Parts: sequence; structure tokens; C-alpha cells
Amino acid sequence: MHFLFGAFALIWLLMAGMGVMGLYALQANNQRMEKIVHEHNVKIDLHQILSGDGLAGEYGFRLIMPAFQRQCDDLLHQTG
Repeated sequence: MHFLFGAFALIWLLMAGMGVMGLYALQANNQRMEKIVHEHNVKIDLHQILSGDGLAGEYGFRLIMPAFQRQCDDLLHQTG
């Protein structure tokens, strides 16, 4: 009788452990998806600004150029 109770408890513990592992995997996947969506949204915004869909093309280019130039300067200083 005690053997059956121990086996039953072991099965429930294994099921609970698998549930926790599944939730952890879902959380990690959700974080990766949020990062991908954020990066995609930034690229879409940049494309709209540079193509003139979001703002006037020249105005958008003037907005983004200083930040782009700073990034290029930072990269050049890091590699050089």
C-alpha cells in the first residue's frame, strides 16, 4: 500500500516538474519574441522615415542623420 502511495506521489511530482519546466520555456520564448518584435518595429520606423511614408523624406533624414553619424563614429572608435 505504501509503495502505491509513493509511486502515485512520484508521478504527481514529475508532472508538476514538467509543468514548471514548460512554463519556464514559454517565458523564455516570450522574451525572445518581444525582442524580435521590438527590433522589427525599429526597422519599420526607420524605413518609414527614410522612405518618406512616415514623415517628409528630407525632414526624416535630417532627424536620423545625427544619430546615425554618432553610431558610425562610435563604431570607428571601437574598431580603430
